[in-house]
Amino acid sequence: MVNLMDNINYINISRNVLDDNIKSLKNKFKYDYYILDVSNNAFGHGMFIMKNLEIDYLYTNSLKDVYNIRKYDKDIPVILNDKVNEDNILDAINNNIILIIQRVQDLKEINEFDLFDNINIILNIDVDNNYGIGNREEIKDAIDIITNNKRINLMGIKADISEDKYKEFIYLINHLLKFDIKLFILNNEINKHKYQYSNAIIFKTAIYGINNIKNRFFRKDEKDTNQIFNLYSRIVKIKNISKGKKNKYIAIIPFENNFGILNLINKVYIKNKLYSVLNIEDNYMIIEIDDSINEDSVVEITGINNPLENYVTHNILGCVILLNNNLPILYDNKDKQDIYS
Repeated sequence: MVNLMDNINYINISRNVLDDNIKSLKNKFKYDYYILDVSNNAFGHGMFIMKNLEIDYLYTNSLKDVYNIRKYDKDIPVILNDKVNEDNILDAINNNIILIIQRVQDLKEINEFDLFDNINIILNIDVDNNYGIGNREEIKDAIDIITNNKRINLMGIKADISEDKYKEFIYLINHLLKFDIKLFILNNEINKHKYQYSNAIIFKTAIYGINNIKNRFFRKDEKDTNQIFNLYSRIVKIKNISKGKKNKYIAIIPFENNFGILNLINKVYIKNKLYSVLNIEDNYMIIEIDDSINEDSVVEITGINNPLENYVTHNILGCVILLNNNLPILYDNKDKQDIYS
């Protein structure tokens, strides 16, 4: 097997750090059920990361993600928030998928489908009636369909609500409470306040250690999670630049600027120390080092010791697009490359 760590530039994704993040968030937020958002190939980290995780449900917005999940786990229930069509209905029945219903019309389409087995659904409730079931008439129609079709199982209710809309929300769903509902998904990682009935929480980007300092629910001095992906390069050349009696050492890293984030990062981490970035060209980076650093030394461009949140105050998730730039990916420094095909 080719050793992926021999590559000059590569990504290492730490499932150990991911496990620690999950434990930390579970300790912080006490719920009966924990849901992990793995949309868009787990935000570029690859579905291999979810193998054997201590998570009750996975959540995604794409059937393509479901197929990749099933490569590694045939049984874990997956909540799918995608358009309702014949393919999704069939896959929901055959692949342990729970469909999120945004419109009563979607529920009507399922009702008209020749269901050969039970199908699990979650109703998305929107008190503002923008994108979701949002009035009592729609609730009544949904209840009629679910009551009269024994193949349709109302498994949960999902809502993005604020405290000032909670009473309105309870009034809206009141008649739904007669069903034996397993999941009430009313909280996510940015909600500190646990709502009544809420027994499930969706973890999105925080569990990957992707936290926006400006908007994140963590205080900066409360480090609950760490970045799970580490982007590495290697020093290919060191130059000694003498100025009088002073020696200045610079190192060259052959990392192309088209990966985007380099313009944001002004430090790199080498041998337990941060070093300044002097300049970034189209296909290499120049770093100021000292005489303790050798050629071929591994450079952490960003990772647990030099996280993106130190440099980016918003849209860190947009920076993580670099994970889809076809760099070799290792998991826990092992030769395992997950491919999103």
